[in-house]
Amino acid sequence: MAIKQIVTIIGGLAVGAVITLVILVAFGISLESYGPVYTTVTVILFGLAAMIGLDALLKAGFLSK
Repeated sequence: MAIKQIVTIIGGLAVGAVITLVILVAFGISLESYGPVYTTVTVILFGLAAMIGLDALLKAGFLSK
């Protein structure tokens, strides 16, 4: 059970980072101009959304607690 939860957390944050980078590249925004704080917050928010999907897919048990 703990392995599924770790995979959900790491996978969700990885998906959040990829989505953030794709959006920044698509709109031609550099990381320096967007800012490290905004980038971190955006990665975490997209990561949390991805974690919800991964939790449902892997049945890690975050949402049932």
